[in-house]
Amino acid sequence: MSQGIPKEALRALCQAVGHPTRLRILKLLAERRHTVGELVRRLELEQPTVSKHLATLLKAGLVRFQVDGRCRCYTLAQGDPVRRLLASFEAVVQQVQANDSGE
Repeated sequence: MSQGIPKEALRALCQAVGHPTRLRILKLLAERRHTVGELVRRLELEQPTVSKHLATLLKAGLVRFQVDGRCRCYTLAQGDPVRRLLASFEAVVQQVQANDSGE
């Protein structure tokens, strides 16, 4: 499955999407661009925590930012592929939950 994907890129991607807060950030950015301050308010987390998660997402190539005055505005770097990835995750979670409730 990962034969054509460099190990480091795959590791960064898995690490990036492997944390619930980072998934929440990606979901918010799938809706529209956000500043760090907006993400802090929406996530109800401290700014350093949100910045640390954004750094992980940046390293994985999933988000990008533009400087707008004194603010950084974050967006998805790979819009449609990341939206499809999020939808796939949600579908898998729903299927797992349905299977668990049926046992």
